[in-house]
Amino acid sequence: KPKMIYVKENGNGGYTKISNDKSDSNNTASKNSNKLVSIMNFLESKSYSEVRDEEEFEKLVVTLLKNNNHKVLRQKSKGRFRPDILVDDKYPIELKLVENNINPLQRLIGQISDYRTNHKEVGVFILVNQSSTLLQYVGDKIKELNKMSGVFAVSKISEIRRKR
Repeated sequence: KPKMIYVKENGNGGYTKISNDKSDSNNTASKNSNKLVSIMNFLESKSYSEVRDEEEFEKLVVTLLKNNNHKVLRQKSKGRFRPDILVDDKYPIELKLVENNINPLQRLIGQISDYRTNHKEVGVFILVNQSSTLLQYVGDKIKELNKMSGVFAVSKISEIRRKR
C-alpha cells in the first residue's frame, strides 16, 4: 500500500505532517490489478535522493523496473497518447517531478484521460521535492487521481538537488 503523507506549512518555513490517509489507497487497490499496484508500490518504496531533474528521475525509474524483471519502454517523443514509460506492454506510467511549479500537475487529469482511451489501467508516480510549497496540493491531487477508474497514483517526498 502506498504511504501517502499529507502535510501543511507550519509557519516556520517547514512542514508538519497532518495525516496518513490509507483509506483511499485501500479502495484504489481493490479496483486495480494486483500487477499495477505491485509495480507502483515497488516504485514508491525506492530512494530517489540522487535525482536532480526529470530526465534522471525517468532513467532511474526505468532502471529500477528493468532490474526487477519488467519490460520497460521509454516514450521518446512527447505526444498526446504517450506516457513517460510503458511497463510490460500493458501499464502506462506517467512520471512527474514537482518542486514549486503547479503546471505539470494541472495537465495530469487530461493526460490520464487520454491514456485511458488505449489502456485499461494507468499508473502515476509523483516525486515531490521536500522543500516544495505544493506538498498539500500534491496530496489532494493523489486523492483525486485515485478516485478515477483504472488509475493508481502514488507520491514520494524526496530531496531534489537541481543541477547548477
